[in-house]
Amino acid sequence: QYPGLKTKNGDSIYGLMSSIKYLTRQHMETNYLLGDDVTEQTLVNQWLEYRLTKLNIYTYNDKEIPFIFNDLNDWLIDKVFFIGHKLSLADVVMYYGLYPFMRDLTVQDKELHTNLSRWFKHIQSFDDIRQSLNKIIFPRVQLY
Repeated sequence: QYPGLKTKNGDSIYGLMSSIKYLTRQHMETNYLLGDDVTEQTLVNQWLEYRLTKLNIYTYNDKEIPFIFNDLNDWLIDKVFFIGHKLSLADVVMYYGLYPFMRDLTVQDKELHTNLSRWFKHIQSFDDIRQSLNKIIFPRVQLY
């Protein structure tokens, strides 16, 4: 069963990402999450696809997680957010996809992926994104 929803006019929308994008477009105060221009919108779609095709699939294959973490760490080397200079739907979706993995990382693994850890710590500081999830602790100073 695919996640889905019914629109106000009775149409059905199926699929996690389609549902998320539909709900985001329905609220003007969150519409910015989809990107300001065609390039940002395309990059949002790219990361939504990455979440489904890489992160969700490898949830069941922990051996691939270090490679995903390395890719994400490299992507975030010079970025505060996944796309542009503000929060996007890509950040929100990736945050929720990564949460169970980040929660279980050792201090050493968090330090090994400093860019990913920095980004994650920043995103979890938004209470309306983190909601009821517990804050994950990150070391302030590298221990070595």
